[in-house]
Amino acid sequence: MASKVAIFGAGVAGLTAAHELVRRGYQVAVYESNDIAGGFFRSARRESDNLPTEYSWHGFGPWYHNTFDILRQIPFDDEASLYDRILSRPMEYAVVPNRVEGDKETADFFEKPTAFRMTASDKISLAWGIIKAWSANHRSKRNYSHANAAAYWQPRMTPTGHRTWKALFGPWIGADWPYASLHHVGLFFGRNIRSGPPHKHPADDDGPAWEHRSMGGWSLLNGPSNEVWFDRWVEHLEDRGVVFHWQSPLETLHFDGAQIAGASLSSGDELRADIYVLASTPFASSEIVERTPVLLVDPQLAKLRPASPGRPAHSGFLSYRLC
Repeated sequence: MASKVAIFGAGVAGLTAAHELVRRGYQVAVYESNDIAGGFFRSARRESDNLPTEYSWHGFGPWYHNTFDILRQIPFDDEASLYDRILSRPMEYAVVPNRVEGDKETADFFEKPTAFRMTASDKISLAWGIIKAWSANHRSKRNYSHANAAAYWQPRMTPTGHRTWKALFGPWIGADWPYASLHHVGLFFGRNIRSGPPHKHPADDDGPAWEHRSMGGWSLLNGPSNEVWFDRWVEHLEDRGVVFHWQSPLETLHFDGAQIAGASLSSGDELRADIYVLASTPFASSEIVERTPVLLVDPQLAKLRPASPGRPAHSGFLSYRLC
């Protein structure tokens, strides 16, 4: 059995890969280009006032079953796991227009009907497109995954409704509107409606025991992402034997015609392992593969070639094993 694993990326994908592989007895090393874990989910504190800031918007839908399972495996303290301690109760979100009256916000600034600013026909068009992309299954994966969602709805909505809809992409589906595909949007809303089994949570200072279920809103972390989640996760993995190398971006992979034979870091350091795992966004992985063009003979890696900002993005991150 292969025993030594090199994982490139310490975001959610990389930490998850490290978590699962070290549980199975592998020797795991993680190489991360930043000086902290978390990737797109990371947080940091500003030097000027120590205010915690997040790299992007974060939320946990009721279908995040694998994430909740991971959180249950990471201890918060001697009595409870991260799952028990760091997730908020589900909450509602409102998308608000950028408008004020004089120097004062309007009284109904946070009211959803005012915030959405969509006509009845806008909402029907939106719902119909989502239902098509969600229910089409094979056609959605084959065709709608290559259709930009914002471009699809532009001729089907009023200008104001379309501008409002584009503003929802970040807060609602975690993707920038220029890149999100119609398949991504349909899958996202479909999972909100049919999320699978509910997740039970114990009573806490905010109230009695509760369940996170379909159509029940989203949870947030109850503190900065790194402080309540990633720092504890990294500490847990280090206790299990995982070695982290910070500010160590991958430059190229070495391919001998049959398998990956090594890797070079941007620092010039060379490394060898039995298994190599790219755990990054498709865009970052695409750049690495382009610097090692012989890898494009692999049909799976060849799919990274069109992963550029000019094409719609699929949901999730890439975690690819290179043996």
